[in-house]
Amino acid sequence: MNRLLRLLALVLTLGVCTASYAADTNEKPHFGVRLQYDMNKSTTLSNLVSWGPGVSVGAIYYAPFKNIAYFNAGLLFGYDTFKYNGTAEYNSTRTTVDGYLYTTGLKLPIQVGVNFINKENLKISLYTGPQLYFNFGFRGHFDRKVSSMEHIDTGYKNSGMEIAWAFGAAADIHRHWHVHFDANFGLSNIGMIDDLNPRELIHLKRTELSVGLGYNF
Repeated sequence: MNRLLRLLALVLTLGVCTASYAADTNEKPHFGVRLQYDMNKSTTLSNLVSWGPGVSVGAIYYAPFKNIAYFNAGLLFGYDTFKYNGTAEYNSTRTTVDGYLYTTGLKLPIQVGVNFINKENLKISLYTGPQLYFNFGFRGHFDRKVSSMEHIDTGYKNSGMEIAWAFGAAADIHRHWHVHFDANFGLSNIGMIDDLNPRELIHLKRTELSVGLGYNF
């Protein structure tokens, strides 16, 4: 955790520096809006928790640095699902689950990027940095069969905040229209479930792929 905090402090420091030098560039700091389609899975319990769809919407702030690098931060509201499907042991008995896990909350991406093409009609960049998830809830909605079929709709213990690390690519067309693709790899847990064994809590850790569209003001 100390290492994560140091990385976060470094990215924030770079962001402050880029913002302070923004006046020396041809680009100007600006706000934008973003809409993205998300796909989420867990790197733990991967035999039962697989890719599920989601959506995020919100705003970003962009601060350039010498036409080469930039700092980018955003705040998005997200609704994400995880496919919950498969067969496992439940109290020494085979059980089948079929449905979804889902989260709602806020996402705070904090990124530093480098422009490889920076022309008036086209800009292409690569970026990296932490993404924080502030989860309002973590729930399950699925059918479970042990000796008989039962429908489960329940809440789980939620970590409250997750930390992930992002790698991505972005393109801006005519400075205003924006597209991006990124991958966020979870460094902490979403929460815990106990559906498979009441005496065992299983931690889940997120991987998220996102494709987004946006407009820069």
